Amino acid sequence: MAKYILVYEIDDYPDFGGGTQVEFFEANAEQEMHKRVNELASTDERISIITAGFLQTEYEYKPVEIIKEYRPERK
Repeated sequence: MAKYILVYEIDDYPDFGGGTQVEFFEANAEQEMHKRVNELASTDERISIITAGFLQTEYEYKPVEIIKEYRPERK
């Protein structure tokens, strides 16, 4: 399903909520995304917008097998 995505980083320690954050918005909610960016800009946090855009295709990855052990192999 098509939707908007907003990816931003909060410049703080992870224990205090810092790090990379991802938010999704419905396909008809472009203005809500812009509003959210302005809300983030008005906080006291040091925030960097990494990307914002419209996703048309979404993928889900499923494992084919579960890895239980890795063995080294000399090249």
